Amino acid sequence: MGSGPVLALALLALNIASRRLLLKPRSRVVRWLLSPAVWLNPSNDADRSAPPFRHAAAAAGTVLLVVAVYVGVNFAKFRTIVDGAPLNLYLPILSDPQQLQQQQEQHEGVLRPANVRTTAHAYFAPWNFLIVRNYPWVILNIPRYTKVAQEAKVYVEPNASVTATSPLLVGLTLLGLFAARRPIGPNGSRTTIPIIGATVGGTLMLAAAGLTERYVHDLFPLLALAGALGVNSVLAMHSPARRRAIWLAAAPLAVWGLYFNLTCALMYQRVWAWGVPQEQKDQYVRLVQFMNRHVGGKR
Repeated sequence: MGSGPVLALALLALNIASRRLLLKPRSRVVRWLLSPAVWLNPSNDADRSAPPFRHAAAAAGTVLLVVAVYVGVNFAKFRTIVDGAPLNLYLPILSDPQQLQQQQEQHEGVLRPANVRTTAHAYFAPWNFLIVRNYPWVILNIPRYTKVAQEAKVYVEPNASVTATSPLLVGLTLLGLFAARRPIGPNGSRTTIPIIGATVGGTLMLAAAGLTERYVHDLFPLLALAGALGVNSVLAMHSPARRRAIWLAAAPLAVWGLYFNLTCALMYQRVWAWGVPQEQKDQYVRLVQFMNRHVGGKR
């Protein structure tokens, strides 16, 4: 996940926490951590709006901080300033220099609008995963089974849709987006701006010149924020019977999502990632053989 979305979620969490802890915190550490919120609202009144110029200054400072983190991470990893994905360092491209030369001649960057249709289908179609006869029985869609327009992609890695790997979280997110229209708090605050920011930042990967499960993580800030609103909407329902019915329906989806993500992470670490030691690959093979023998599967 990018540093920018992580920082944005951290700042949002700080703002939410400060609403509860602004009233004369006793701990010096807590006062220091909440000092940005105190500066925004010096009256210690959580229901009173801060001076407009302080909001503008806080927004500008946040943007500068995000840019500084982005540039710092790029320089530390790639010795670049604004290029966060240098193709000349990408292992599949290094193994096929002709592909890199073609990209440079066509002056095509990492983000291309022509990719959106293909990637959106891959990342959101509920059927984009594979069922196999061996453990773990459900896996990511591997490249040779992925239909991708050759001219629109640089490389295709194992991938699955977020609706297939995290159906419960997607459902709560949709419910949260619907609930976000309503104001929250005593002074009518809304979550529109954070949700729009998370949506814009998370969906840029739809134009990326590559298809991989790693890019789905860019959607997590949106899923976390809107999903929390979705949970709150369920908890706020007046009918206990309706709440129970929703949680009963959600339970198998939660189990599915946990299992799918755990098995995919295990396969990524032991099989698909570059540079995996042979000993770890052998351990995974033994695990597959054990599960097939004792649980069920093709031996």
